[in-house]
Amino acid sequence: LSPVSNDKDLSWCVKKYKDGRYIGQVNKNSKKEGRGAYIELGECYIGYWVDDSKSGEGTSYDNEENFNIVYQGQFKNGYKHGRGKMFFKNGDSYEGDFRKNMKQGRGRYNFKSGTYWEGNFDNDKMNGEGDFIGKSGKKQRIKYEKGKLIK
Repeated sequence: LSPVSNDKDLSWCVKKYKDGRYIGQVNKNSKKEGRGAYIELGECYIGYWVDDSKSGEGTSYDNEENFNIVYQGQFKNGYKHGRGKMFFKNGDSYEGDFRKNMKQGRGRYNFKSGTYWEGNFDNDKMNGEGDFIGKSGKKQRIKYEKGKLIK
C-alpha cells in the first residue's frame, strides 16, 4: 500500500544525484515521493518514498550482478522500521521487527544450517529467552544476553 495520499499530484522523472540515479515519482517540490527506484553504487532500493525518504513497503538489493535482496519490508523516514526480512551474505537471515535499522522486538534468526532461534531482540542483538529449533525440529530453550549465549 502506498503511503502517498494523492498519487495524481505526482509526476514521473529521472534524476541524477552525486551518488546515484532516481527513477520514479516526485512531488511539486521535486522531492522523491510515491513509487520509485534509487540506484547507487552499493545498493538499489525499489519502493515508496515520502518527502525524499524511504517510507512504506520497499525492497533493497545489493546492486551486484544478480541483484540479491538484502532487505524486504517496511521503511519509515528512511530507516528499516516495522516488519521486514533481512538477508545476510553468509546465508543467514532475520525476519521480524525493526526500529531505526536495528532488529528490535520479536523476531526469528535463521541460520544457513537450517536451524533458527526465535525470541526477542534489543539494539540489533538477541536478548532474553527464546526457542532454538534444530534441523530435526527439536525445540530447546536458550537464553541470550546482549547477543551472547548464556549457558
